[in-house]
Amino acid sequence: MYIYVHLYVIYLSIYLLSRAVSVARASPVHPLVREGTDGRATMAMATKTAVMTVMAAFAALAGPVECATTTTPDVRTRDANRFGIAPSGRGGAAHATFAASASSGSAARLVAFGGIEIDGNEANDVWEFDAVVGADGGYDGNWTRLHDGAGTAPRGRTGACACALRDDVYVFGGRSQYEGDYDDLWRFDRSAGSWEEIVPAGSARPPRRNGGAMMTPDGEAGATFLLFGGNGLNDMWEFDITTREWSVVRENTEGTSGAIGRSAAWLAVSAAAATAFAMSG
Repeated sequence: MYIYVHLYVIYLSIYLLSRAVSVARASPVHPLVREGTDGRATMAMATKTAVMTVMAAFAALAGPVECATTTTPDVRTRDANRFGIAPSGRGGAAHATFAASASSGSAARLVAFGGIEIDGNEANDVWEFDAVVGADGGYDGNWTRLHDGAGTAPRGRTGACACALRDDVYVFGGRSQYEGDYDDLWRFDRSAGSWEEIVPAGSARPPRRNGGAMMTPDGEAGATFLLFGGNGLNDMWEFDITTREWSVVRENTEGTSGAIGRSAAWLAVSAAAATAFAMSG
């Protein structure tokens, strides 16, 4: 429906352009232009107005027309009219990947949540990309917005971590420039396009953090995921989506992995050189 409206606006704009040109040519002085202005100026004014109207109509047509039907967005009902849009530029988005399925014929998919946009806004929308193999053998595909961030949803953030389990996306933590680090856990139902905040059973839960990493040791069909690090930590946690319980796999330990950074290596070399110089004297 929206596309037809835009096409009508374009048609009307072109019609007005042709009429404006005809009027300008027929009369050297247009009634909307002050005395002394020739027909060329009148025609230029009318042409500019009509062209700007056409450009605005085309811009509206090329804008984020998310859905031309009333089809509810989900991963199983793909409406081709919903494609053609893309997420805004951003960094620090949480992401999870779903493998391609030969049995269902679905392509590999990337689901992205949140991140900080170019203008500093902390996003909380959910986007999915279908990695489809094109006719030339390379990857092609389309973005679909699965959730706009309104209603029940995690707050906007960057640096959260995510994983794919049983057709859902689990998101933990992250950071807001306004509220600091988070320790909340959310499940995004891809088929329903809805969020649920998970209240863990028991008292154990990882500390607040951003920049952590997740993995699913038993794959997408499993029932657990592991959470590692973030905020300079090196602890490891396990979450069971069936019992909804956190458990510690490895406690956080002080120190480093033993790797020597450039600064540390330079200090060590400098100290050795200074010692050798002192002893030589």
